[in-house]
Amino acid sequence: MELGSYAFREGVDCPALPIDTLVPLLQSAITEIFIPGKTISRNAMQDPDDFCLVWEQIPGPGAFEMRQEIVLENARKAAESRKACAISITDNPGGNPAIATDILCAEIRKSGIEPLVHVAFRDRSRNQAESLLYQLAALGIHNVLILTGIILPI
Repeated sequence: MELGSYAFREGVDCPALPIDTLVPLLQSAITEIFIPGKTISRNAMQDPDDFCLVWEQIPGPGAFEMRQEIVLENARKAAESRKACAISITDNPGGNPAIATDILCAEIRKSGIEPLVHVAFRDRSRNQAESLLYQLAALGIHNVLILTGIILPI
């Protein structure tokens, strides 16, 4: 992995960068990755002659649960049919723990369709949220829906 003129490799000692140097480099790298207007779903949404369908999928709680396989199979079907411009993945649906959306979306992206990641801030600190956004950028995931709020008991 490279960041500007710095190369980071596993198992190799790298000099520590001061935070004042590291943060602007990370912001610059993320800005380059999140290029406005370059995602399939944004292009489809801006074309007045195109109908953009985003298919929401709800992941299951386990790492190896059948619902994850269903989500990935649906992503493959959507990519093949070209009827959906993106697959939307819910983050901890209903406030219940589920597989991390970044992992699932990285797999969806391999299917040939853009993922739209839901990021719920209700369960994350600011540092956790920023780290997740950096991770999504590193994975090449460009579509993010950020949600906040609390779940009230009925």
